[in-house]
Amino acid sequence: MKKRTSAIIQARMNSSRLPQKVLKDIQGKPLLLRLKEQLIWSELLDDIVIATSTDKMDIPIYLFCQENKISCFRGDLNNVLKRYIDCAIKFNIDIILRITADNPLMDPESIDNMVKLFCEKPDIDYINNAHKRGLVHGAGCELVTRGALEKSLRLIEEHNDDQRGYYYEHVTIFIRKHPTLFNIIKYEAPAELSRNDLFFSIDYPEDLEVVNIIVKNLYKEGKYIKPKEIVDFLDDHPEIVKINSHLHQALPDW
Repeated sequence: MKKRTSAIIQARMNSSRLPQKVLKDIQGKPLLLRLKEQLIWSELLDDIVIATSTDKMDIPIYLFCQENKISCFRGDLNNVLKRYIDCAIKFNIDIILRITADNPLMDPESIDNMVKLFCEKPDIDYINNAHKRGLVHGAGCELVTRGALEKSLRLIEEHNDDQRGYYYEHVTIFIRKHPTLFNIIKYEAPAELSRNDLFFSIDYPEDLEVVNIIVKNLYKEGKYIKPKEIVDFLDDHPEIVKINSHLHQALPDW
């Protein structure tokens, strides 16, 4: 039986550095809608689900999903790991593409490449292309099996240490920190797309400014924006890179 493969996007309204960023306007459309418009170009995703919390502050995300006919799950506010597992159970998802809502310019082709790699090696628990030698910051994501998330939650709960809350919040970090317990692959991007000097993930107002400029110049109706187009555009416009480069560090070498 084919394993159901879906993107689960974690989204919340209470971001400390840029509150309500997941619904901020990007050239006339909310951030989450821009992200969906990138992801629908994936050929191998069965569904796209937004996983938010049951907290009242996240009601606008739920209403946005209803309005735009996007699958939505509301779960635990602080235990995001459990939220992912519960979401996967509800929607019968076996293979999860974990995507954070601050990456509206996700690359659908890299998602399909990761799914193809998993199909070649179905004993894999986790594939990561959001690391120092992975895709440029803002285009990368993670593939993880529901079984691996369930195993990590079980192990975390068996060991009551002071990092429990940290593992709950950062969904896959327990897996990354325990490579002997899981079958892990680091997906390395082509050199021209593995750029630690460029950032189009959205954490700060300056990042939102950069993404607005990128979308204004590169978006074409009926197409998605490719990482190579973004990299070339930013290389041609170093003044845009300077808007937010001072706010970020290179991706960790997970």
